[in-house]
Amino acid sequence: RYEEVAPAHRETYAWIFSQPSASAGWSDYRAHLVHNVSTPYFINGKAGSGKSTLMKYIVGHETTKKCLAQWALSDNKELIVVKFFFWNLGTPLQKSASGLLRALLYSVLKEREELVPAVFPSIYQDWNSGFAEPHDTEVRAAWRCLLERSKSFLKIAIFIDGIDEFEGDDSDLINFIHSLASLNVKVVVSSRPINTALEGFRNCPQLRLQDLTKRDMEIYIRETLTKNARMVQFSKFYPHEATKLVQEIREKADGVFLWVRLVVRLLIDGLEAGDNAEDLQEKLRLLPGDLRKLYRQMLGKMSDQYQAQAASIFQLLQAWKLIDCNPLGVLTLHFALQKPSHDLQMPAYPLDLDLLNFHYAQMSAQIRSRCCGLLEERLGNDHTVDYLHRTVAEFLTSDDVILEMQQTRIADFDPIEHLISACLSTIK
Repeated sequence: RYEEVAPAHRETYAWIFSQPSASAGWSDYRAHLVHNVSTPYFINGKAGSGKSTLMKYIVGHETTKKCLAQWALSDNKELIVVKFFFWNLGTPLQKSASGLLRALLYSVLKEREELVPAVFPSIYQDWNSGFAEPHDTEVRAAWRCLLERSKSFLKIAIFIDGIDEFEGDDSDLINFIHSLASLNVKVVVSSRPINTALEGFRNCPQLRLQDLTKRDMEIYIRETLTKNARMVQFSKFYPHEATKLVQEIREKADGVFLWVRLVVRLLIDGLEAGDNAEDLQEKLRLLPGDLRKLYRQMLGKMSDQYQAQAASIFQLLQAWKLIDCNPLGVLTLHFALQKPSHDLQMPAYPLDLDLLNFHYAQMSAQIRSRCCGLLEERLGNDHTVDYLHRTVAEFLTSDDVILEMQQTRIADFDPIEHLISACLSTIK
């Protein structure tokens, strides 16, 4: 999950390492890193406000590393930094307490392998003859043993993102996170403002993200818009209107970075279509501030043909996530949108490279034009497609939207049948 989180935009989130004023309304994060504390630091923020991006930013930032190194060095101890990003759309281990604890153990033991015989004695002894997967009670006992064995020479910093994506009893998880924090274990945790988290971390140092990102949003809006040639011309000839547009986007976003990202994209599309200042301001005025309503409006503006194709793509992605924990490949999606073929005798043959690149480009264009930015292509070793954000997945898998898609989609479209055919075609 950590690898899939978008990196912070240039020059944003730098304020997290500054010292807040007495009236700022948030706790000093840098001081929390440096000093011996026995409570977690709690980052809460609305859906789409950028919590995961902030967590990724601080985990990898040099200032975080230097502050934590200072904390460990104050007691002449070694430092190990570990992270866990909950992911509600992922595997069971990506959204469970068991997955969290196993990830923490693995990260620490990977750095200090000499602790393995003491922490997992039965596994260590039976390594060559095979061993059963440890039960959760054994894993918890292993964590306690690790802390006891390492307390004289080790300090651990733990970053836990998205506890609202946890599947289980929220109160149990929050109590467990409190139990992690000690003078030797520093914890930073993030969540949507769910009641159990707000209450559970009420007395902890904390910040509310949507209250602190207005300047970050302005930086993002200005830099993204000024990369567009038509916006550069617009700003040159209508500087007052351009400045006003940036301010209105920032204010209407109400701390939701994802809303800004989507709206800026819509306004750029408007510029490319020849919208003038009044058109852009009217478009912005009519855009709903609520993410769910914005998603619905974006989909509603497509033609009937594109809506039917989008419904097929969305249902294919939902079905894929039910049968495979790996990301859906762009090429697999391309084949899944074709007429199903179940001919097992179909000869295997290599795809011409030019044809393969054509399929990729065609499918990428369809994702952009049919899915309104709600799905995005992930580039890496494999080209894959996934939801833009968890809020998109929640919207597209809600009962009312599923019903609408079933009514909109191409007649007799069975996503499972199409995916099976796509996998067969890919193998062939």
